[in-house]
Amino acid sequence: MEIREILNRALQVCPDSLACAVCGFDGMIVESVASGEGAQTDEVGAEVAAFSREGSRILDSLSFGKMQECHLMGERLSVLVQRVNEEFFIILVLGTETYLGRARYALKSILPELSGEL
Repeated sequence: MEIREILNRALQVCPDSLACAVCGFDGMIVESVASGEGAQTDEVGAEVAAFSREGSRILDSLSFGKMQECHLMGERLSVLVQRVNEEFFIILVLGTETYLGRARYALKSILPELSGEL
């Protein structure tokens, strides 16, 4: 199955989400899909990659292990980040009305299949 189709399934499971993307820890977008306007996954991917690298460094220095998931919440939008493997992570851009539990489930439900494609 194509990565794009897998990402679209996450948007279907979490209907209030705006975009979903697979990014490398270098900040490059591998693939992205959007269900709404204003979801700038290129910029989000680069910024979240930098944040994730720093977050992972902090967690490693505290002996917490590698970062698996992170939620960044702003006034208008938020981003849920799920680590896929050593090279890639998924981002799900969420609206303010999105239930975080549903968003987490959406990413976890596609993770095994996405991991197999990468």
